[in-house]
Amino acid sequence: MLNHDASVLTADQTDEAQRRQRLQAARESNRNNLDAEGISTADLTSLKQVARKVAWLEQEIRDLRGDI
Repeated sequence: MLNHDASVLTADQTDEAQRRQRLQAARESNRNNLDAEGISTADLTSLKQVARKVAWLEQEIRDLRGDI
């Protein structure tokens, strides 16, 4: 206990902090609603936007469920 340094994070704490940072960044980049009417299957940019939204929603669901 004498050697414990509370300012040094464990590997699990570091992983959790990184996961939370990624989720916060995803929240920031997904503030706008997805315009489903404007999505064209031929439009690669729109498809990438949908994929980013789905990935973000997966992260949100995991966070709500407490999954890591």
